[in-house]
Amino acid sequence: MISVTDARGKVFRWSNPPTRLVSLVPSTTETLFELGVWEKVVGITRYCVHPVSALTEKIIVGGTKQCNIDKLIALEPDLVLCNQEENTPEIVQAIEELGIDVYVAFPKTHEDALVDLQNLGCIFGKENRVKQWTETFTATQSGLDSTPFTYIYLIWRKPWMGVGKDTFIDRQLRMIGGQNTLADSPDRYITLEPKDLQHPDTHILLSSEPYPFENKHLEELLDLGIDRTRIHFINGEYCSWHGVRMIESIQYLRNWKEQQLS
Repeated sequence: MISVTDARGKVFRWSNPPTRLVSLVPSTTETLFELGVWEKVVGITRYCVHPVSALTEKIIVGGTKQCNIDKLIALEPDLVLCNQEENTPEIVQAIEELGIDVYVAFPKTHEDALVDLQNLGCIFGKENRVKQWTETFTATQSGLDSTPFTYIYLIWRKPWMGVGKDTFIDRQLRMIGGQNTLADSPDRYITLEPKDLQHPDTHILLSSEPYPFENKHLEELLDLGIDRTRIHFINGEYCSWHGVRMIESIQYLRNWKEQQLS
């Protein structure tokens, strides 16, 4: 008997692993591929770009916030994988009302993310592979440069929005010494005024997602009087994706800090 509990505390029990999966979470889609159960995946979102062949091999059922329920039903899934932050409660409720199992993840820490990985390993009988990933992730954290630096990590424009402390992104950047300037806020995501970005000695990180920051936004920050040496682009996939991507993220963040902040 397979038994796992998702981030909501909902318990799932199966006699056999689910065989028709829809993933509404890009990082989970990538993990399912690396886990070796790609043949079970029948539907994904338009943002599921890893593996690179995903968008041509699987049926696209919409985005992470707008799901085509009719398309999803036609795929006859026996399990839909969601994320409490990326997918709306309405999507989860609509699918569950159809009698389809919906597993919801919500990693805000590395510990949460590793539990989610362990759950996926348990569901599909891939515990050994997940154990190897967990050991690799833990081992590769050693030796990271933890010299502190302060930052504001921007995820949106009009309005400017930054991430707070109770987020997976915050945990990722802590590994390389990141100290979040917005950590005192009670909110996980904070709306900012231009003056809020003008902290001395604070690095402004422009993420590649969910808002695709470009050079014109860097120029905008320069016009606010922010020093060019304090503005940096950063790959959002390596900062915010949980799952197997966490292992690659360590090397990415190590290299990013060395190249951008040294």
